[in-house]
Amino acid sequence: MTSTYTILIADCTNHPYNGENIDDKATGGIPLVTTRLAEALAKTGCRVTVRNNTPENLTAQGVIWENRSTPELAGTQPDFIIACNDVTLFNDYKDMIEKGSIPVLWIHNLFTWKRVFKKGRLESLFHYKPDAVFLGTYHANQCSSLMPFKSRTIIPHGVDDRFFNTQKSNTPNPPQALFLSKAFRGFNHILDLWMTQIHAQCPDARLKAFIGRNELPSLKFNEQSLINANVDILNRAAQSVVINEITKSTCLIYPGHKDETFCNVAAESTVLGLPIITRGIGSLSERIKNGAGLCATSDGQMVKAIVQCLSDPKTAQDLSIKAAAQRDQYQWKNRTLDWLALFARLKSSPLHT
Repeated sequence: MTSTYTILIADCTNHPYNGENIDDKATGGIPLVTTRLAEALAKTGCRVTVRNNTPENLTAQGVIWENRSTPELAGTQPDFIIACNDVTLFNDYKDMIEKGSIPVLWIHNLFTWKRVFKKGRLESLFHYKPDAVFLGTYHANQCSSLMPFKSRTIIPHGVDDRFFNTQKSNTPNPPQALFLSKAFRGFNHILDLWMTQIHAQCPDARLKAFIGRNELPSLKFNEQSLINANVDILNRAAQSVVINEITKSTCLIYPGHKDETFCNVAAESTVLGLPIITRGIGSLSERIKNGAGLCATSDGQMVKAIVQCLSDPKTAQDLSIKAAAQRDQYQWKNRTLDWLALFARLKSSPLHT
């Protein structure tokens, strides 16, 4: 599908990224998905500009990158202005919106009255009444039906093409579990289960957590006990490292978190056939609903599922096959079709005429 929409994506995160340096080091979810969506839309023929904290203005992969401090260029009236998470970003483009640009709020975190009020975004929300894009059913359901959006649409994220271009070996790996989320999202609890129950049942298995030691305020286990239990607590890593570790692992462990609205690493693991062992908290139940992993209802079930996956190669292989069967839903080209369908719908909506 080809398109000729002109699109401006605004991101206020401090990460200094663009299409040329996004892969150089570990990065957050918003910069990553912003880059990939922009590139995917550009491939359809859209004129896409991202205004963010890019260290330099440039064009990469068909996308125009501008530092948000750069004055707007004349004659670049966009059809759509997509604001990442922050409705006050539309204030920078008020004149464009008054001339017909359609404001779309791409919501990545939970969007509640309390958070909107606390961050001083209430006035902008009611002024622009944007069309809202959520990442999943759980995400959308956490938002009050009274929020003044012109429309609500659910469009999940896609996964980087590099995951699709990487082949996971069919040869069983040495048993290894990964934890790839932020430390405060349940790592200490998982570590406790590993140290007190899982390691004793799977003494040859290893747990690798790419979270950063500085994210852990305290650990109840000393360094030697972690070494004895085959636990590696590592700094956050670039995607190339994450991909390599996923291909060498047996399962991803992540209970989930109430603030988890999508979980990129769960989707990435699914694409590479790595099963997810979870409690299904937040959006994690959506990531495994078609067989991409196992959902436990208690710590006991969680331990049992992890042990079974780590100790039984057939169980791990069966789960891996089921996970990989879900991979196509995460291709950015499919998500781009959803965005283009949204643009067409908004263009024809009487709310925007």
